[in-house]
Amino acid sequence: MFNTGGRFARFMQGRCGLDFFGYMLSWIYLILLIVQIIVGLFSRTASVIMSVIIWVLFFFMLFRIFSKNLAARSKENRWAIGFFGKLPFLRGRTNNFGNPGYYSAYEDKTASYTKPKKQKLPRDKYHVYRKCRSCGAKLRLPKVKGRHSVRCPACNTLFDVWI
Repeated sequence: MFNTGGRFARFMQGRCGLDFFGYMLSWIYLILLIVQIIVGLFSRTASVIMSVIIWVLFFFMLFRIFSKNLAARSKENRWAIGFFGKLPFLRGRTNNFGNPGYYSAYEDKTASYTKPKKQKLPRDKYHVYRKCRSCGAKLRLPKVKGRHSVRCPACNTLFDVWI
């Protein structure tokens, strides 16, 4: 009846969400929360100081999750990968979060970290499409059978094409 998941997904479009730095902040938050409980047994003032630090960390996490400044959050994430990636228990595990694998192409949307797909030439009924042998430009030729001499408009190379 209520599509709250879809509404939340639309709300989060264009926002940072959780990345490696966000996960590290959440783990630090949980560790500090446990330390604050233990310290609270012995000292009231230390417990108050720890709770202030925990609240500041919590609101910083929320700020990062809902931020739309993807370039700045990506820069912070790369810093966190470099800083926390040196820890022995995290060595080699940061690849899922941005060491070029996770969606760290916030600032460069043309970056492709996968193998590029082979580009297919278009088809239509009255033309034949070929690539230039020297520069790779797409050429549209009339669909007339036989041998044709073709000059590439991009690089001015003359070559023969069989259709």
